[in-house]
Amino acid sequence: MRKHRTVAGVLQIVFGLGLLAFAGILFAGKVTGLAFNTGQAVVVVTQEVATSLGVILTALALGFFASAFGLLENLRWSRPVAWVMSIVGLFIAMPVGTVINAYVIWVLVKTGRGE
Repeated sequence: MRKHRTVAGVLQIVFGLGLLAFAGILFAGKVTGLAFNTGQAVVVVTQEVATSLGVILTALALGFFASAFGLLENLRWSRPVAWVMSIVGLFIAMPVGTVINAYVIWVLVKTGRGE
């Protein structure tokens, strides 16, 4: 199961990188939108929503990175963090995120049985 735990950690890193990439796109869109800001309320609200989503996705990516580090190093605190991040990840990037995080949950269940 050590191999599966390593694969799960790497997949969590990949998933976190995907979240960071999407957050970067949101931040780039906000910066680009500032250049064309006409002061309309719709533009302002859209930029604020993009910023909020970017911050949330960045925070989630950091959680996935921490979880992956813990899984790769087999640290005791990583299992609860991995459980929480995987359950959140099931719903935020369907269908790829669902598949990746379902696999991580499967690994957590299997390694929880004494390995």
